[in-house]
Amino acid sequence: MRRVLLLGAALAAPACVRGSYTRIRTFQAPDDAALASLRPGASELGACLAALGAPLIVREDDDGAVLAWGWEQYTNWAATVSVPIDDQSLSFTYSDTDLRLHGVVGFFDDEWRLTQLREGQLRELLPERRARPQVVTE
Repeated sequence: MRRVLLLGAALAAPACVRGSYTRIRTFQAPDDAALASLRPGASELGACLAALGAPLIVREDDDGAVLAWGWEQYTNWAATVSVPIDDQSLSFTYSDTDLRLHGVVGFFDDEWRLTQLREGQLRELLPERRARPQVVTE
């Protein structure tokens, strides 16, 4: 209820209203033929790099490595209302941006052979980053 009152007060007072529309495309999704050419258990790192290009993320895994390729395309509508109140300003911003990076994650064994290939949202596919073991000297 408080937000509605603040928004109503903002619209009734002398205010600055701005709106924006943005269309963003980051990186390029691989074509279906490139993904279909990669076979877990058979494809090696070189074939994956040739088909998908440079990865965005490279991490060590228990028995090898994890490489991730990502891309996104989205539109964004945004509106901002600013109202001067004394020597300060009250602002409200709305945005419908959804910044989920879609991509492909490849899991490789210690011989750099693809063991698994998954597609989806990178934040859901990537295993949690683990701290590397460190030697403690005293």
